[in-house]
Amino acid sequence: MTLDLTMKTFALLVAVAISLVASFAAAQETEKVEPSAAEAKKFSGTWRMTSMSRDGQEVPNTEFDKVELIFADNQYTYVSQTAQRDQGTFKLDVSKKPHLIVTTKADDADKGKAITRAYQWKDDDTLTFVTPGTGEKAPKEFSAPKGSGRELAVWTRDKTKPK
Repeated sequence: MTLDLTMKTFALLVAVAISLVASFAAAQETEKVEPSAAEAKKFSGTWRMTSMSRDGQEVPNTEFDKVELIFADNQYTYVSQTAQRDQGTFKLDVSKKPHLIVTTKADDADKGKAITRAYQWKDDDTLTFVTPGTGEKAPKEFSAPKGSGRELAVWTRDKTKPK
């Protein structure tokens, strides 16, 4: 009888241990997902480009003064200077320094093409993106010096449009 009770107690302890390990693993997964989800909500809304430099040269605002970038859930819409639309999805990687955003096109001939950009927040309404240069997978710094092929763009939230 004592052996039977000991076996039952042991089985119960093993079940509790397995349950605790599973709960801990689930909590760890939640911690990995939540920062990106919370971060993605900060992107929500319409953004306007306020400045841009490309390969060491400032780009005149007449080339981007009508450009819009709209984020909703995990999707983006880029509206070009000529009102042409580019749509797709985005994912964030907040585990990297600098933080990265991967956009994947959902339309036209480039469907499925992904670009990894670095991003940083100046404040809740000002966001900077760096697009990689030729042959670069992801920018590691917030600059677009001559010869880099990078683009650095500063965006501000359009507060006249809903989030």
